Amino acid sequence: MIAAALVAAMGVARADEEAAGDGVQPTSPPSAQAEKKESELDKKGGVLVEADLSLVYTSNIWREQSRRLDDFDSKSDPGERFEDMEGPADVYALPAVGIAWSRTIAPKRRVKLSADAEFVAYARNTIGDYATLEVGGAYDLTERDHVSLEVELIPRRFKENYFDDVGGNKVFDRAYYMEVTPELGYRRGWGHHWFTELTYELSLRKFEDPFPHRDTTTHTIELLLGRKLSDRVTVKLGPEVAFAHVDHHMEFGADVDRSHRDVGAVGDLEVNARHGWAGELEVEYKHKAYGSDDPLDDSHYQRHDEAIYLDAEVEKRMTHTWYLTGLGGFTVVKSNRDDPTIDADDVGYTELVFGVGGKAKF
Repeated sequence: MIAAALVAAMGVARADEEAAGDGVQPTSPPSAQAEKKESELDKKGGVLVEADLSLVYTSNIWREQSRRLDDFDSKSDPGERFEDMEGPADVYALPAVGIAWSRTIAPKRRVKLSADAEFVAYARNTIGDYATLEVGGAYDLTERDHVSLEVELIPRRFKENYFDDVGGNKVFDRAYYMEVTPELGYRRGWGHHWFTELTYELSLRKFEDPFPHRDTTTHTIELLLGRKLSDRVTVKLGPEVAFAHVDHHMEFGADVDRSHRDVGAVGDLEVNARHGWAGELEVEYKHKAYGSDDPLDDSHYQRHDEAIYLDAEVEKRMTHTWYLTGLGGFTVVKSNRDDPTIDADDVGYTELVFGVGGKAKF
């Protein structure tokens, strides 16, 4: 199953965001209605094929800091920050396709395999177009214990124009990366209503020259406690921690350290209503602390970021095969960067996302 629109709109993983406004986007879970249909597939066994198309608007495609939102036209010459970049808003199309296979191999034991592919095509920023591939599997260890493994690959994606220290001059160049993200999950049921979900995610992001010093390795652990309030309503709540490592790098005489530690909390509400309606609401808070110990590293020294993310998805079943979808999201990030030349309120960013789409399930 593909929760494609939110995956692209709100991103690959929040845990690896390097800085307020650095352009990284989070992964969102599938809708309750889709999970219900997948649950039916799991019980009966068989194949589920899904095709999806969404149109999405974002108010801040590059997650750019508030102080730079008016600079896209004035700093777009070769070697400048926004060369070949349009902003801050954009619209994109998101076609996606997925296939899942499930089979019961023993009483109360089933195995499931899946493969998904999607492509993001921007209206104004074709430089940002990219594809995502994902394969996954799940297995029931017991009636109450379930394990899963998913691996996501982004072969090549434009991040933004990063600066490089060229003979003491700040010169911007295109930054492209490849990213592989395996995720291991374990779900334990505790009776008819309570359950826990433990997830470990490893994100390996490798940048092309001239920015290999920006390579980032991120470890994220999330533990959620869930309760089924009824057959139609499920809630989840729990902590999330992440550790992102980036090698030190000398830039303009400063020992720059972009590594950070994140601590946060996640809350999720899933509703499977009558007449084919389903929806999901996710709220996340994150506190990010950077480990730089060089006062000359103005961007990271003694820096802390606070972020709140709000994601929502709604789905309406029109027929047995066809569905209409809608999504929305809002992000606000604040920072206390220790830079006397910058107002901290101008370093963070906000983003509003909304979109509509349709899907077919066979």
